[in-house]
Amino acid sequence: MGKFLRVAFGVVVLVPPTLMVSYLIGSLIFSGGQVGEAKDPMWDVVFPYPLFVVPTTPLVIIGLLAVIFAIAVAVTTRASDVPGVRRLIGPTVAAAVCAFGWALATPEDPTRFNNGFIGTQWTTSFYFLVALGVLLLGIVAARARARSRESARG
Repeated sequence: MGKFLRVAFGVVVLVPPTLMVSYLIGSLIFSGGQVGEAKDPMWDVVFPYPLFVVPTTPLVIIGLLAVIFAIAVAVTTRASDVPGVRRLIGPTVAAAVCAFGWALATPEDPTRFNNGFIGTQWTTSFYFLVALGVLLLGIVAARARARSRESARG
């Protein structure tokens, strides 16, 4: 069950980075290299900017799923599972960064920020950061449980 939860969590947190990489590569190829409103196309455009937009609501749903799966992973983590759980830290941080990246690349409900605009998608980064914190607490708890079992044995 623990391995299934780790895989499910990994799949969920890899959705935002996969979408971001698809957007960036697609914009490079099809939108003349234009990845933001402030830039002009550098070559002929096949599809106009933005190639596609990821609104806040799907990112919130993905973020909530990440938190739910992170809780499940943290609760079921044993000391022997810690290396596998540690492998989920990078993708979780990438999901948080990419959620913030969507707010800059294709801002939904934009707010002025310095010389540009930022969308509401940045708020979804918090869900992924909470999931990261839960994973880290799960690792610490698994190690503490293992230590207490060892000391109880002798």
